[in-house]
Amino acid sequence: MQIFVRSGHNPNCGDEITLEVKMNGNIIEDLAFSGHGCAISQASTSIMIDTLKGKTLEEAKEIVKIFIDMIKRETKSEEELEKLEDAIAFKDIANMPARVKCVLLAWHTLEDILNKKH
Repeated sequence: MQIFVRSGHNPNCGDEITLEVKMNGNIIEDLAFSGHGCAISQASTSIMIDTLKGKTLEEAKEIVKIFIDMIKRETKSEEELEKLEDAIAFKDIANMPARVKCVLLAWHTLEDILNKKH
């Protein structure tokens, strides 16, 4: 069992999170966060946790990439977007540029953790 911790900060609006990931071998056993921020960053973090809990490291990396690509409008594949489960609700955030960093804060923070894991 390993625990990885990483902090993320959005200087544009002051959102801050600390993300904790508990890995059991190659499986994300649990995720938790603390911090403060706008409703969008908090909701995005919560849905990310629900979506990725129990996933393998590779599945999580794929889902994080799909989410980030969706927000950047770099993916349109419905098959890929289905892997996001409830996180697909943030699809239209791409139309609100001021909120993109808010919705991506936790996802980029987790991406850092996952990329350093291997």
